[in-house]
Amino acid sequence: MGNQAQVLSLISLCVIVLGFSIWHLRTLHGHAIRLIWLFFGIGCHASFLILMFAREIGAIDSNGSFSGPVGHVLDVSMKLFMDINGDFLLAIGIVSMLVVPQLIAYVLSGLSRNAGPVLFVGPAIDFLVWFVAKSFITIAGLLSVVLGAAIWYHWLGPRNSEFVLTCLSIIVLTTTCAFVVIVIRLLGGELLELITANCPRVIVHWARSIHWYASGGAGSPVRKQSMENQKLMQKLNSERS
Repeated sequence: MGNQAQVLSLISLCVIVLGFSIWHLRTLHGHAIRLIWLFFGIGCHASFLILMFAREIGAIDSNGSFSGPVGHVLDVSMKLFMDINGDFLLAIGIVSMLVVPQLIAYVLSGLSRNAGPVLFVGPAIDFLVWFVAKSFITIAGLLSVVLGAAIWYHWLGPRNSEFVLTCLSIIVLTTTCAFVVIVIRLLGGELLELITANCPRVIVHWARSIHWYASGGAGSPVRKQSMENQKLMQKLNSERS
């Protein structure tokens, strides 16, 4: 009973957080809600197709366990859909390949005061956030169908209440995580402004000074030479025309 009470408390807390997240998104970011539920539907439909195909070819037994070589393939497919760690590592790898080389180039070119801004940071963060949210909500969709099928086809054993509570807690938790991740991302601009406003001025000035030096600054010789070259090219083009 103690474990069940803890699980129910967790589910209740997640429902409250989920409701607050949806309420926050519904006015200005309704597209985010629609997209999250779209991924949920994809997870539900993928799980439904896998389970129905397994039943049609006899690759799932009366206890709901996959059997045979085809069942093994379907079992691996289900686990791949639910591999949140693998999805997170894949997203981190893609984002790092896009951003980290630019950071290295920024540091090295900054030594000669030729650094340029790091590009695509915002889109890279958006990709990472949505990839993680997709992984969470897809798991919720998959488990929703698995739970429904287990109840419908009587796959549950003597500890059915424990199985149902476990599945419900994972479904609610992953759904809440998906919405919370998106809310945090959409509030990122406000949080950044808040952090910058309350950050010690010496740190802000120090960071701006580093960027000013690395990029050549307004009065640096490199920047002046670049502007002179641009004026010279414009003059030559005007004379040719």
